[in-house]
Parts: sequence; structure tokens; C-alpha cells
Amino acid sequence: MSERTSGMTAREEVLGRRMKGRRQVGSGTLILVGVIVLSLGVLGGGILGHAAAPQTVSTPRPEQLYLTVAFNPYTGADEYFPANFTVPANVPVTITVTNYDNGTNPVPASFAKVLGTVGGTETVTNTTASGASVTSVLPTQVAHTFTLIDTPYQINVPIPAAQGTTPTVVAFTAVFTTAGQFVWHCMAPCDGHAMVTAGFMTGTITVVGP
Repeated sequence: MSERTSGMTAREEVLGRRMKGRRQVGSGTLILVGVIVLSLGVLGGGILGHAAAPQTVSTPRPEQLYLTVAFNPYTGADEYFPANFTVPANVPVTITVTNYDNGTNPVPASFAKVLGTVGGTETVTNTTASGASVTSVLPTQVAHTFTLIDTPYQINVPIPAAQGTTPTVVAFTAVFTTAGQFVWHCMAPCDGHAMVTAGFMTGTITVVGP
């Protein structure tokens, strides 16, 4: 029987022997465990954060086209600026026409009606109409038209006269489904020369895309 260590009880000796038989956990092992736990926490948080993130669906900006009707500064003739333009196929295009011509050029009733636009309407804004949606205007109040009668399109938009020096703004939306180049006209008898001269009261609309 071994001699007891001075000052230690039998119980303390037994506990001491048991502790000597155990493997001590070194500081390096503790650091490794900590790194693994931290990595799992970051990975789990990233997965959860990714799964919880809301999905966003981007919507294309609406296509806009702006036209102006005024007098050519050199000839004095009525003119669309621009008269030739390009639009995408199969996409709604909102065309805004700002008319500075305060003269009227009465048209037959058929050309005073809105035809071929989305909803069959146009909006008119001037001193007497504030963005009102209409399907026609009075034939005696028409200054110009934007008319595209070129297969397969049948579009007619009457443009009321300006109010003094305040322009009339007309907006309408159309979808051009067939690609190609098409000729549009103003059907109001505004200026004989301008009505038959490309780039004035007649021009081209080019539809591009699938």
C-alpha cells in the first residue's frame, strides 16, 4: 500500500488519480471548436437571410413619345416635330402631342373621332379641359389630326386647336404589333403644301422589334 501524500486525505488522493487519467482540453482545441460554431452560425444566418429576402419583380418603364405641332420658323408652314420617329413593337406607347396652332381646320365627323387607340380614347388638356378622356371632339374645333391608315393600322387622333397662346396637349396610347415602316398623315385641311410634303404634316413611323 503506497504512502499517502502528506496533508492529503484518502478521498483527495483518489480524486487526484482520476484527474491525472483524464485528457485535458487544450486552448487550441477550444479555439477550433469556437471557429466551427461561429462558422455554422454565419452560414445558417446567411441561408436564412437569403431565404427570407423578398423577391422583387422589375417592370419596364412605359414607352413615351413626345410630338409638337407648330409653325416652321423658315417657311411658316404647319409642321410636326419630329415627323419621322421609331417605336417598339408589342409595347404600349403613350404619344403626347403638344399643339401650338390656335387655328381651326374643320374635318368630316369621321376624322373627329378617336380610332385605334387603347380604350378608344385620348386625353385633352387645355384651358377648358383638364386631362379629360374623350372619344371624339367637335369637328369645328379640330386643328390637326394624327392619322395612320396604313395596313394593318387604323388610327385616328383629332388634335383640338390651342387656346390663344396656351397649347392644347393630347395624349393617347397605342400598341404597334406589326414591324415595318408606315406613313401617317394630318387629315385636317391646314396647309395644302405641308399636308403633302414629307416631314411636315406627313411622315413615317417605324415599328421595330419582334
